[in-house]
Amino acid sequence: MTNVLRQRLRKSWHLLRRRLLADTETPQRLVVEKARWLNDAASPVMLMVDDLTNAWHSQSGEDRWEIGGDWGAGMRKDNSAILFLEERLLREFPEVKVTFFTVAGPISPYTRHQPFSHSAPLDENGESCRFFRSLAEDPRFELAYHGFNHGTPGDRSESFTQEWRGFSSVAAAVTQTKRGLEIFVRATGAVPRGGKYGGWDYNGFAEDAVSECGFLWWCRDWTPRNISGRIADSYYEPQFFGRDLVVALPSTVHGHFWDRRQIDLLLARRQVISVAEHIASARPDGLIQTPNIVDDIGELRRLYKYLRGKSVWHATASEIHHT
Repeated sequence: MTNVLRQRLRKSWHLLRRRLLADTETPQRLVVEKARWLNDAASPVMLMVDDLTNAWHSQSGEDRWEIGGDWGAGMRKDNSAILFLEERLLREFPEVKVTFFTVAGPISPYTRHQPFSHSAPLDENGESCRFFRSLAEDPRFELAYHGFNHGTPGDRSESFTQEWRGFSSVAAAVTQTKRGLEIFVRATGAVPRGGKYGGWDYNGFAEDAVSECGFLWWCRDWTPRNISGRIADSYYEPQFFGRDLVVALPSTVHGHFWDRRQIDLLLARRQVISVAEHIASARPDGLIQTPNIVDDIGELRRLYKYLRGKSVWHATASEIHHT
């Protein structure tokens, strides 16, 4: 019998045997589906707090800030923003994760003639560096990038130009951002993985600059959940932009005007619950920074109490990006 004939007979026997056994029970297989979020949670939850920086403002003109006047320079002293957040929210809800969007250089006032009581870079001195580094090393927190100075003041508050709106070219945006990143790294010892446009405002040069500066994720749009369904659902999903496919994380929940139906819809669709807040209420132009953690602390406590009964994963922005 030739080798060719043996091979043909073997193949024929194999095909016949497979047909004869076709009706036998199919073997069970292990099928593993990848979870969308950690621990197969319905949604990740992030508290995003804007404008943490080395500044404070006293509305009375005194040499000390009142509650709501600290933007970060108060560190953990009396009436400081961090102490307020820790004592009024994090003590009862230790599961909360906070991403602070941090201005690296001296934050600009909203008008030229109404300066902050104190405004300095993060690396002003050893004390400020130790404080901001302690936040960067705290597992509850993440420090992300929010600009070099936040913007350019005008004669009136309405004339304030947000930083990422005012750049005249990609090169100008990259140059100023790298200045801010150098300060950020000197103060915290870490390179920020992501950031946010101040005021969610930017121009046509911004996205290329963000990508060129090496950020992995970015918050660029404010899109609170429209329960009526008039806004396309894709706005609430992480997206991509730029040459290097930076992940765009959505900003979806107002820290004061949240709604249970809104939260339930985000959970049902397994979308990001990112709660927008500001670090301080007092601005040097006399207006109220809104939303802010001081005025909204009651609503934030109610929100996190409601979330305790839900399938959620508390995470920073970088942790969400990593999944």
